[in-house]
Amino acid sequence: MAGPRVILVSDTHLSASAPQAQANWDAVVSYVGACAADLVIHLGDLSLDGAGNVVDLRHGRTQLDRLPVNGAGGRNALPVLAAAGSRPARPPVRRH
Repeated sequence: MAGPRVILVSDTHLSASAPQAQANWDAVVSYVGACAADLVIHLGDLSLDGAGNVVDLRHGRTQLDRLPVNGAGGRNALPVLAAAGSRPARPPVRRH
């Protein structure tokens, strides 16, 4: 019996103003879907400037919702906790 498929992601630096980061994230979303991952853990630096720019933080959050965990596509049912960036000026992004 195979165990759960877990994918670790970090340092995505997502921002609507960073198209290169978005292209990398699009590849991550495709890879997660192809692997039918059971869990994705984002280890930090989700957004380019989440500590200083709430728009970047919201963009990163929207992108997390695109993860197709276990082939579900779109918003998944698993809880998510992701560090917005290296500077802990804002609380982590949470979804229950």
